[in-house]
Order: sequence, then C-alpha cells, then structure tokens
Amino acid sequence: MDDQSFTLPARVTRAGERRVLTLGGLRLAYLEGTDGEGNTLELLLPPRFHEWAPTAFHLTHLTYFVVLGEVTFTCGERVTLAGPETSVAVPPGLAHSLENSSGAEAHVLLLARPGGLHRYFEALAGLRSRSRGWPPEPPGLLEALERAYGVTHETA
Repeated sequence: MDDQSFTLPARVTRAGERRVLTLGGLRLAYLEGTDGEGNTLELLLPPRFHEWAPTAFHLTHLTYFVVLGEVTFTCGERVTLAGPETSVAVPPGLAHSLENSSGAEAHVLLLARPGGLHRYFEALAGLRSRSRGWPPEPPGLLEALERAYGVTHETA
C-alpha cells in the first residue's frame, strides 16, 4: 500500500517534517498546524534528565505515553516509574514533573487536549534562547509567559 491509496484525507509525516525545539536537555518535536482538538508532541529526554520542575498546565489535559526507556513521573505526592507502553494521565491544574534517571534516552509521546500547547513551548524556547542564564532575568519575563499560557511552576 503506498501513500496514494488512501481514500480519506490523511496526513503522512516523514522524518525532518516536524518542528523540533530544544529546551535545555529536552528535545520536543511536533507537527505545526495541529491545533484543533489536540496536539501530539514527542519528548526526547536525554540520560539523567532532571530539568523539569513540578509544573501545572491549568488549561490542558495531558496524557504521557512512554515509548522507549523509563521515566519517573511525580504527580502531587505520587511517584511512578513508567516503562514502555505505560501511560500517565494528568488532569488540568495538577503539578507534575518527569525525569529520566537512566543512562539511556527516553522517548515519550505527549497528547495534549485542547490543542495549542506547542505555542507555550515555542515561546519558552524563544525566551531561553534570548537569556544568558536560566531562569531568565528579570523573573517577570517567565512569569508573564506562564500567565499567558495558564502555566505555574512549584518552586523550592
């Protein structure tokens, strides 16, 4: 069966056709123009990735699906080591974090409903690229970005 045999509209995406962002050690890939009902984002966590502070996305329901490797999810007080074929559903507003403590890359699909979460990550990547350090100075830049997208971080 080749790509031309579909009778219904379908989107085929090949390697290199996705948008890829780098946020510290995290690589995030997604298709542009996929707002609508939801987004699918691909997260590639390098070995020993511990850069994600507990974060709450107040406007978005998230489902993480581990494809490769092991990822530790912390959702509130619950800590779960998730291996391949494990999913973790996070309701809007629940602060959570993820990390890869292993020596191998982890690959996670993130399903976000409603769509548009990629815009937050685009804005965050832009802010990171313009900043000499992280978090950026003055702190108000990050706070304004998070307010605009309904995101909060827990701080130590």
